[in-house]
Amino acid sequence: LGWEPPASRRQVIALEIHNAALQARKREQGSQEAGISAQEPSHVRQLRTIQFENDKLRHERDEVRSKLEEVQAVLEDPDRLTEPKLLAETLEVMEQDLLQCKERRRAIQADFQDRVHGLQQRLKEASESASAS
Repeated sequence: LGWEPPASRRQVIALEIHNAALQARKREQGSQEAGISAQEPSHVRQLRTIQFENDKLRHERDEVRSKLEEVQAVLEDPDRLTEPKLLAETLEVMEQDLLQCKERRRAIQADFQDRVHGLQQRLKEASESASAS
């Protein structure tokens, strides 16, 4: 035909294709980590994925509770609080934990947004196909 889309549009299309491939790879890796088979129906895969994520979150929660108990034990012993080295170490550990928690929160929110977007897209496609019928 002789007409080509602008370079910026071609770049956007290439990036969208690359992004779709990365999302598919991410889903596949998550399924493999959770021991989920691609042969299972999608609702079963979703259930298993959610259960796997719940198990991971429970484990993280237990780790945080354990660390909290350690901090409470330190706070209950006033003599230990006066040691500057202990205070510095405790503060450093807590700051690292806070950064890790914030990063996990960002990752969870991003994953949630991806899921919402995917479900909205599927709903839109289903409603379009239903209205076309």
